[in-house]
Amino acid sequence: SPIQFCKGQRIYCELDDVTEIYFICKGQYDIGFEVNKKEIYILRQPESTVIGGFECSYEKRSSYNYRAWTPI
Repeated sequence: SPIQFCKGQRIYCELDDVTEIYFICKGQYDIGFEVNKKEIYILRQPESTVIGGFECSYEKRSSYNYRAWTPI
C-alpha cells in the first residue's frame, strides 16, 4: 500500500540515512535547511517528483530537510 504523509509532516531531515525512495504522485512538499535551529524552506516541489533517488543510489545522507506542504 502507498505511504502517506500529513500536511506539515517531515519526510527527511538533514543528515538522515536515506533508505527509501519516494515517488510523489499527489501533493506538494518543501525542501529547505536549518540555520541556528531555525528551519528555512526555500523550494516547493509539485507532484510527479522523486525524493531520495540520488541519496539512496549512492548511499549518501540527506543534505536537506523535506516537509509535506499538502497531504502526500
